[in-house]
Amino acid sequence: MPYRFQGAEAESLDAVQTDRDPGGGVPPGSGSTRKWLNYEQAADYTGWSVRYLRNLVSADQIPVYGPLRSRRFRVDMLDLFLTNRDAAMRKFLAERSSHHGD
Repeated sequence: MPYRFQGAEAESLDAVQTDRDPGGGVPPGSGSTRKWLNYEQAADYTGWSVRYLRNLVSADQIPVYGPLRSRRFRVDMLDLFLTNRDAAMRKFLAERSSHHGD
């Protein structure tokens, strides 16, 4: 069964999809209200390459949401990841386990 975004996740994702600009990206500190980023946008946001992000995702070393074909990164989790990787992964794993228990 495919993963379906629910609640606030779905609303935020809809906002990103309707607010998409070519080239994507949300510069750090821009004050954007955009909450979800695709690989290209997350790479621009972090200053990393898409390849590096994909490697982190494959190794389960970065918080990422959604099914394989439409992965999204939450800006708040990227910010936390950039400042404290361990705390970001603990929060992500706690969120993920609480969603699976419902």
